[in-house]
Amino acid sequence: MKGKPTSPEIKALILKSFLDDGVPVSRLAIEYKLNPNTIYK
Repeated sequence: MKGKPTSPEIKALILKSFLDDGVPVSRLAIEYKLNPNTIYK
């Protein structure tokens, strides 16, 4: 396993920010220190 697991609460916040608020994946990736591909998966 690479990196640390992302908690379900953080995943929910990321999805809400992306889907409801229209925050770009690139910004979310930087903010949460994730690879953008991780967010898309």
